[in-house]
Amino acid sequence: MLCIICTKKKLLAGVITDQPQLLTFDGKTHINYDSRSPHTVLKEHLPQILNAYEVFTGISLISQPHPTVCALAFPVDMNEYSKEKVYEVIDEGATGKLELIHSDNLVISYLHGLRNNNDLNGDNFLVLEAVDDYLNLCYSLKKEGVVLGDVKELGREALFTDEAFEFYPFKDFGRSVGTENVLKELLSEFSAAGLSVDVKGQTDLALQLLNPGEDFTFNVSKNTDTVSLEAEIKLTEEKYYELLTVNKEKFGDKLRNEALNEKQVKKVVLLGDFLRNKALQAYLEQDLNMNGKLFRPGDFSSEADYFAIIRGLSVRTAQVQEAEKIRLQEENRKRQEEELRRQEEERRRQEEEKRRKISAELKIKEERELLLADIRANCTDPDEKETYESIYISRGASLGIPDVVIKWNISEVLSSIELTKEINESSDELEIITEEVIADTTPETPSAVLPEPIPVKEEILPIVPIEPITEPEIITPAVVETQPEPVAETQPEPVVLPVVEEPVTPIIVLAPTPKPEVKPEPKQEPKPQPLPELVSVAAPVETKGTGNKGEKEITKEVVMPAAISNGAAKIEKPENRDFLKELKAAKMSLNDLFLIKGALKDSEFSTKKVTLYADHEPKVVKVLSAKEVSSPQKVERFLKLYDKELTYYMEMSEIGVAKEGLYYFRDYIERTTLKEHIGKIGLDKKVNVEDLNSSDLKFILQIFREVRELNVSHADLTDENILVVSRRKWNLQKNMEIKFVGFTSEDVAPEQMIEQTHKVFAKLMGEAFYNDFREKFQL
Repeated sequence: MLCIICTKKKLLAGVITDQPQLLTFDGKTHINYDSRSPHTVLKEHLPQILNAYEVFTGISLISQPHPTVCALAFPVDMNEYSKEKVYEVIDEGATGKLELIHSDNLVISYLHGLRNNNDLNGDNFLVLEAVDDYLNLCYSLKKEGVVLGDVKELGREALFTDEAFEFYPFKDFGRSVGTENVLKELLSEFSAAGLSVDVKGQTDLALQLLNPGEDFTFNVSKNTDTVSLEAEIKLTEEKYYELLTVNKEKFGDKLRNEALNEKQVKKVVLLGDFLRNKALQAYLEQDLNMNGKLFRPGDFSSEADYFAIIRGLSVRTAQVQEAEKIRLQEENRKRQEEELRRQEEERRRQEEEKRRKISAELKIKEERELLLADIRANCTDPDEKETYESIYISRGASLGIPDVVIKWNISEVLSSIELTKEINESSDELEIITEEVIADTTPETPSAVLPEPIPVKEEILPIVPIEPITEPEIITPAVVETQPEPVAETQPEPVVLPVVEEPVTPIIVLAPTPKPEVKPEPKQEPKPQPLPELVSVAAPVETKGTGNKGEKEITKEVVMPAAISNGAAKIEKPENRDFLKELKAAKMSLNDLFLIKGALKDSEFSTKKVTLYADHEPKVVKVLSAKEVSSPQKVERFLKLYDKELTYYMEMSEIGVAKEGLYYFRDYIERTTLKEHIGKIGLDKKVNVEDLNSSDLKFILQIFREVRELNVSHADLTDENILVVSRRKWNLQKNMEIKFVGFTSEDVAPEQMIEQTHKVFAKLMGEAFYNDFREKFQL
């Protein structure tokens, strides 16, 4: 992997194979900024860095199947703007060649590079960092309940949150201040000796101070047309380092045992070769009694410090990659579980639908059979045929039985009754005739012959109803010819046979009088009418009737405005609509569309938090009451606010009309207000500008950047209307987003929005403290 290290004064690049190495450029391991910005220097030298990487590794970045992993290290006090510019250089200048995985500050990278050192133990560290001009006193504190380096934990919720980081700059102590102090002493010594040093001489002395000799001797030469002078001053080593470490007492309070014990610091780590001198060592060990707490790597060179930083970047980058791998595996597992759950729900739904359909069909079948049984039991008088038909045709229509089937079954039952009556009368007449013949015949006349039996009509049994289907078929009687048979002495009562699944033995019946076959008229399908561009939303309504006992079915359908999203249908402009006319014609209520959870604060229009019946997602609904619709000014303000929110929010409905008035809705933002977030991070507890850390500054500047970049005017910026939405960051994305709510129809100038934001922070952080902060940072 490739590591790029930015300090406040120079740029370095390194790689790690078995051991970390620094890349060289024209024989040097660093590139000086020379008063230029870090991203400008990186942009100019990035091709040179990539070429040096290819030469060192022997691997062409172009031929690599995957981009080379890259990590960055920054100074602890580099602002976010400068960091973003460096990221842009990597993204634009090495497209397809580098994949930027991770970035840290120099101190955190340094500590992680030293983790394998047995002498460095304990969780909390104080680092004195003086890589460049001045000292940064940095705390790296272990968070409770988080195991450092636990990749599984990092991969879930605590990526990059395993330690808290604080730093305090001491700009009046370091190489820059110390060198200036030594130079003043030398000039004073030369002046005391009667030698006035000109500008050229001062420049020569400054160059000598960058790399002093072992004997700490400094020379000055002065030449004129007639005189040539050379002078030298030799300082003792003790005197030189005492001058170089001027003002060291100013950070001494932070290093006393009481301060270290309060933060449970066991080790004080030194970073930067400026800190490795005898005068500072004597001050720390003797004056501050820090024997046993100071930690210096074995190699005191500055190269060793950068090697440790490269190792730390490599360790953290590997953790990020492993955490990302675990996260992707976890997401894939959740997707699979969700798909299985969805499939199981769909299977259950289909089974339930099938059971419901079968239950409904069985119930209809039972009701049809009951209707036929009722016809058999109650249709007994042929003279009341028309009455029976009027009663049972309406009942049959509710069960899907055509009227011709009902009429035919009634006719068959009545015909069976008439036929049975006729057969019984014929049998009685036959008995009477037989008795008369026997009475008139004597025994001497054996040749008497009984009359032949009178042929009678066979009983016509009722037709068996056909198995019910979705569209019942018309039952028509079959015409069957039969031969006459002797009439039985007693005839059974007519019976209408129920529908059976098993095959039955055919019954031979006499042909009834053929009746014309009546076919139901074909059902006329209504012609489709063009519908308005509306979205149907099913609302839960408890129904009675068919279906399982106690079952709730979604039978009510309401119509709501379509959401404006990708590929949305063309919608009529609100200013072209007659809202008063639409309001008079409105039939639905907001309660038909939403489950209202409660009211939200709004200085202008009624605003409610609701749940949409369609997808059970929380929404925010704004309403212009029916009374206010008659006011053109109110409608104009409502439409203006709608245009604003339509511009800002990702998805929003069109304006709809309900009985309560005009409305529209958008997604509900899970809210952590600015006031709550500031209390959570403790920003309202700090009283001095020095108490602010880099995270605090980054957060405050992010709020102002978001307000400046807001694409609509916001006249009501408060600590309740600015929301902080946390986002998990995996690569180098922002770890939080700023959202705005509470828009009004009023417009204000951008300068007023910025000033209002200042008032919000002054209220939350304390007016005196914030004014001091604003003055020092020139906001």
